[in-house]
Amino acid sequence: MSNTRDGRGRGNPWTRGRGNNSSRNPSQRDGPNTEKSKPGHDANKQKQNFSSSASEDKFTKAKLQMKEAAEKHKLTGYESSSEEEELESENILGSVLKSYASLGGTNEDLGRTQNFLEDAFQSGAAICLVCIATVKRNDHIWSCGNCWGFFHLLCVQRWAKDSIAHQKAALDDRPAGQFNANISWACPKCRKGYSPNEIPHRYFCFCGRTEDPTFHPWLVPHSCGETCNRPLQPACGHYCLLLCHPGPCPPCPKTVKNTCHCGKSAPRPQRCSNKHWSCGKACGQLL
Repeated sequence: MSNTRDGRGRGNPWTRGRGNNSSRNPSQRDGPNTEKSKPGHDANKQKQNFSSSASEDKFTKAKLQMKEAAEKHKLTGYESSSEEEELESENILGSVLKSYASLGGTNEDLGRTQNFLEDAFQSGAAICLVCIATVKRNDHIWSCGNCWGFFHLLCVQRWAKDSIAHQKAALDDRPAGQFNANISWACPKCRKGYSPNEIPHRYFCFCGRTEDPTFHPWLVPHSCGETCNRPLQPACGHYCLLLCHPGPCPPCPKTVKNTCHCGKSAPRPQRCSNKHWSCGKACGQLL
């Protein structure tokens, strides 16, 4: 029995020399073990490479999916307002700027007004900062007289009422005799303060003369289509000649005669919005 076992032991390649290995020092024992671990080490390497490759594939796939989703969202946004895209913006802008251009006004003079006009025609460009949703061309809006941003009328009403309610609740927690704080609400964009009596309840066009303006495809959205006629700023005695429009009124395009700063030179024609000029001579005025 013992011989058979010994024979089997000698014939087994996995157990051959196991007894001799036990007598070796640790450094000798580590050598063969390292040699035998190479196949497993290579397999681990292959697994890591495969895992890395799979991760890269997943990342690339996710990147493509995100890109496709963004493109789909972009297309969906434009498709949802395809009817609005049919507006002839160039013709409408031409009619809005006709009187202004006839007096020498240019696109460069429009400044911020041009940006507001472009946003009014571009689908999805106008966003209500209260609900973070698109302001559509047939929505009822309110426009701030300071920053000219416009919002959904109902959103501004809720915004103002909530702000006032929070302020009143805070005042109730104060000790007696400290109720002199002024209650107001602020524009969601520029934070200009408005009194509770100034909470908007009705929808007006941009120039403020027409209530509930009807949307027409040949007019600027939320416009009444009439001449703006608001006093220009800085005050010069003239009025805005653009048709009812979003944003601030552009600089006065009219031509006036005005003397130089020191008054020594004869008056010369100048644009009203840039009527102050220097003759370049010595002023001579007393300090």
